[in-house]
This record gives sequence, C-alpha cells and structure tokens, in this order.
Amino acid sequence: MTPITYGGPEAFDKDRRERLRDLLAPFHLVTVHSSSMGSIGDADPAKREAAQERYRALVRLAIDLDADVVTAHPGQPEPSIFDVNVEMGKKMVSLAEESGLALGFELFDVKVAQAIGSGRFGALFDVGHASRRALEVDTDDVLAMIDEMESQIVQFHLHGVGAPDKMDHLPLAQNTWLDYERIMKRIAEMSFAGPLILEIGIRGNDGVENLKDCVVARDVLLRGMEKRST
Repeated sequence: MTPITYGGPEAFDKDRRERLRDLLAPFHLVTVHSSSMGSIGDADPAKREAAQERYRALVRLAIDLDADVVTAHPGQPEPSIFDVNVEMGKKMVSLAEESGLALGFELFDVKVAQAIGSGRFGALFDVGHASRRALEVDTDDVLAMIDEMESQIVQFHLHGVGAPDKMDHLPLAQNTWLDYERIMKRIAEMSFAGPLILEIGIRGNDGVENLKDCVVARDVLLRGMEKRST
C-alpha cells in the first residue's frame, strides 16, 4: 500500500516531507513515482520550463524522503521528443549525483537510457502496460521485452490484465491474460533486487479491498519466484 497524492511535488512543504520521511523510514525500499507532469517539450518556453521544473522537483522530493528509486513517465509524444527526454534524464541524474538514487522513465525503449549514458538511469517496466502494446501481445512477448531491457530495469509495476479487452490495473485475482508465475520466475532469475509495485486500481474508500488484493497478489508472485530453480 502506498500513499497517493495529487498536486505534484510542490504539495509537500518541509514539514510534510519530514513527516513522510519518518513514516517511510521502516521500509526496506522507498520509491517515488509520478505520471506525466506536463509537456517538457512544449513549444511555449514558459510551459516547457514549468514542466521540466516539476521533474526536477520530483527528484528533490525523492532525495528529501531518503528514497531509493524515483521514476516518472517520459515527456509525450515519446518518440518525437526523444532528445528532450534524454536531456531531461541527464538533468535528473545530475540533481541526484550526491544521493544513492536510482532513476528511470516508464517506457519500453532501451535507446533512451543508453543515450542518457548513466548506469543509474534506467527504466520502469510496467508488465500490464507491456501486454497492451498490441492486441496479440502475450506472456511470451512480455518475457522477451523483459529480456531486452533486463540491464536497465530499476522497478516493475505489476497488475492484472483481463481478456479479451485487456483492461489493466486489475487485482491479480482477476487477471486472465498474463501468466504471472512465469513472469515472476523470470524476474527471480534476474536476481532483481529493486521494487515490485502492485499498481492496482483503487477499490472502495477505506483501502480494505486493496489490502486484500495485495495479500492475494503477494501469494501469486511468491509462487512464481519459488519456481526459479524448477
């Protein structure tokens, strides 16, 4: 279970950052993640700078929280602003230079991190989103994508995907499209030590249903990891 906030990094003043850092201190790994925070490649200089500042602010927030990993969605449309995303990634790495942060964009293009050129900047691999890249993409295809990006992956997002329309962000108990035991076996074979985030859509107002979903998902994922040597 992770805290969800709205308003971006600027929603956290000094006191809130300190309180959140203390609450997160017992956790073995702490991650900070954000979806798109504006158009970092906007033709309007003011809008472009405002968006890029939010990415920089996200890194500063992660540092203030003593986080281990910080990730964000890249600027869009992704292929046409490749150079902008590379430059943004380099700025994020520079900001985190004196911390132990690992960084990454949520994407499936190995060339972005290669161009950024830092061993600390990689990719967040969203398993459910990978399966939605085309109607015919199945578990074999997702495993091949993991193989291609293995050396860059700093974090995984995991959630159920339902056939036939491939609705995502489902509880793993409702997953009918992906073979998560095979996927987790592959992740275990990588000796991956980063965070595995259950990105399950919010159900109910009190978090109880989501907590149940996470317990079920944990058991499914652990079964796959236990099959590593079989």
